[in-house]
Amino acid sequence: MTRRPRILVLGASGRLGAMLRRHWCAADLHPVWQFRAAPAGPVYHGETVICDPLDGPPAIDPVDVVLGLAGIVPGSGTVSLNTDLGLATVTCAVAGARHAMLSSSAAVYGASQALLREEDIA
Repeated sequence: MTRRPRILVLGASGRLGAMLRRHWCAADLHPVWQFRAAPAGPVYHGETVICDPLDGPPAIDPVDVVLGLAGIVPGSGTVSLNTDLGLATVTCAVAGARHAMLSSSAAVYGASQALLREEDIA
């Protein structure tokens, strides 16, 4: 029997995390959803961990993949923390994961007709 991959999802309460929580219930994965506080909505599938990734890796069983979705959007906090959150994803992966993936969403930038870079965040 093949073991289902354990995926730590940092930023499970955000837009992308909420979408994954709804749709990964049918996937053959074992997600570990990270929240900074108790989730307001349903989790559907997997397990949860309450922690701040900026405080270091959570005390959980080893994972295969760390998926970094955590981020600050303009108007909701200090966007310079996005660098720290990206580094926190890598730190969590170094604690034993085989892979780390970082993702940034359009929510960070807003609508634009031009190409956008991390430096374009106001």
